[in-house]
Amino acid sequence: MVLISRDALDAFKKELILAVRRFPLPMICAAVFCAVTLSELPDSQKLTYLESAFYGCFFFIALKLIAESRKWSELRFYAIGVPIFAALVLYVHVSPEAVLIFFFLGPALFLAMFIAPFINRHSETQEIWVFNYRLWAHIFITVLAAIFLYLGLSAIVASLDFLFGVKFYHDIYEDIWFVVATLFSPIVAMAGIPRQFDEQATSFPKFLRIILCYIVIPLLLVYAVILYGYTAKIIMTWELPKGGVAYLVSGFGCLGVIVYLASYPLHQTSKIIALYKQHFFKLLVIPLLLLAAGIYTRIHNYGITEERYAIVLCLLWLLLVSGVALTKKSTLVPKIIFTSLIVFLIAASFGPWGAIYLSAKSQIARLESVLKKNGALADGVLVKAPQSISWEDRVTISSISEYLVESRKIDRVRSWFPGEKPTTDITPEMLLEHAEIKYIESYDRPFKERENVDRIDFYGSWPLEAAVVAIKDYDYMIRIDNNLNKTSRNPQVFSEEFSLGSSTPQKRLRVSVDVATNLYTVAVVGDEKNAVVFPLIDIMMEARKKPNNSVVVIADKSNDKIKAKLIITYLYAEILKDKAAIISGLATTLFVQTQ
Repeated sequence: MVLISRDALDAFKKELILAVRRFPLPMICAAVFCAVTLSELPDSQKLTYLESAFYGCFFFIALKLIAESRKWSELRFYAIGVPIFAALVLYVHVSPEAVLIFFFLGPALFLAMFIAPFINRHSETQEIWVFNYRLWAHIFITVLAAIFLYLGLSAIVASLDFLFGVKFYHDIYEDIWFVVATLFSPIVAMAGIPRQFDEQATSFPKFLRIILCYIVIPLLLVYAVILYGYTAKIIMTWELPKGGVAYLVSGFGCLGVIVYLASYPLHQTSKIIALYKQHFFKLLVIPLLLLAAGIYTRIHNYGITEERYAIVLCLLWLLLVSGVALTKKSTLVPKIIFTSLIVFLIAASFGPWGAIYLSAKSQIARLESVLKKNGALADGVLVKAPQSISWEDRVTISSISEYLVESRKIDRVRSWFPGEKPTTDITPEMLLEHAEIKYIESYDRPFKERENVDRIDFYGSWPLEAAVVAIKDYDYMIRIDNNLNKTSRNPQVFSEEFSLGSSTPQKRLRVSVDVATNLYTVAVVGDEKNAVVFPLIDIMMEARKKPNNSVVVIADKSNDKIKAKLIITYLYAEILKDKAAIISGLATTLFVQTQ
């Protein structure tokens, strides 16, 4: 019994060879993407290479499709494609902010391959639909094949381990998935990209007609009713739209456009879809006005970010598409939907009009304004604020500082730091330390009542210089990871007793933490008067002042009876104004020598 015929294998092999010859550069980019994924490169460097390989794969696919439809020579294809890709790779490698353009340029290059053969050439909308239908169908089959291949290979590995004791390295299943998803899938997907761009005859899948007519379109109608009801509520109560409404309307509009494209061949043959085509973009007008009001409010109050820029981009795109559709030029809509979205996304990726530049400019201007208002920025340099800063302003300063650090825009305010302050690996707290402004964590910002609460949220790391600790003068090591037992006599004290050796009578050591006084006490049971005491909060506040305050904290205490070295790897405490600190999390390693 032959499961797969030789002819089928030969045909599959032939298609793969043709795909390699047709798309050699995208194949190389896919192989690089796979190799980098499996490599041990540092995360930041790996991300840069992955981003470049992703761009290269879809850029060269789209350009190849344009070249085939326009009948370019191979020389012209490489002469245009290679310099553009080289410039893009250079930008990705030299700009620390380049990772952010992925969310605009990545989708643009991916979508480009679905419209690339029809750019700058007269084509029927039916040809575009057939090409996209066949390509999406092949992508869906490729995804299913990748899932089954991964499950099959994983089952083989598991069986070899279970039946024959063949041991594989720990990450074997993860690496199998990476190879299948980043090498096998792109190669198979590229093999299925149609070579003919002028086909018009194809049957519309019955299952897709049922899903669109009786599930998706009715759900969109219900959602439209909800949005119209919310609009009526806003008008009646005269209140501004909630910030989250922008995502709801954007999702509604984008899904509606996808349904419009997917159902295109049925626009004249199905009554439900014909009504949808006729009225959807009319229904979209009021939600788009709601979206405009919501995003204007957010930008007016909090400035531009890449996320809000994307919402504005979506709003402009939906307005353009709706305008074209409502002018009765329906034959132009599918092509305009693709090309306009790709142009918008590419334009948003670069230049002074792009998302990164405008977002940075907006947020830095807001931060500069509030710092100057409070006297914390003078002559372009951060200085100590001469007055107390309100909770609202501290929230604004903290949130923008966090944004600048996380989006890698901190170099844009390098001149604010006195001297040669490095801006690599900087935290929002370090950004504000020159102005002595207390940073407010994101989870505290909605609660003004937390204004007088200080917090120690310490996770210690082991740098090379602290990785080796001398223990020759100690007899015992005790690890305590947030599991001290609460004594019945005093609910404010957490304690644990440990047996020391096998001597008779057996010596026992008690380690306790008093939450009222924040004292960490080490004592031999029965000789508590000779205990050694570590003031935890004092130790941590002193450690805060050190330049590298993220390493483990080490403290030593001794007397005639006990010598102890305390290593603090984790501590969480809240310090309220005029009250004792409250420790709710603690992890330590204790080295002890007793007499």
